[in-house]
Amino acid sequence: YAIDLKKTAQKLNTDNPKQLSATVAGERVSDIQVPDSAGKWVALDMEKNYRVLSNSYMVNQEGDGYFWFKRYGKNPNNTYSTFYSILADFAQEKGVLNPGKPDNRLRIMK
Repeated sequence: YAIDLKKTAQKLNTDNPKQLSATVAGERVSDIQVPDSAGKWVALDMEKNYRVLSNSYMVNQEGDGYFWFKRYGKNPNNTYSTFYSILADFAQEKGVLNPGKPDNRLRIMK
């Protein structure tokens, strides 16, 4: 995706932390892409449902103001896994972990 910091930021009504709502739609994020079944990056389809992985702080406690999971999420599935255990399993399976070359999927324009 691309982020353009010169464009309008989303604004939230935070008068009641338990009932957050967007008061201004943001325009900063664009060109959102997701991998298709073959691993090719394609444009996000707003008509499709996607599986999203997050931590319980964001999903269950609306951490950092992320109310979208509770309000709009469907079929939540708690794996009871921790980031650390998943990373440890991945490292054990792969051996050495090296970052890949930059692929320009994330762009920030100032």
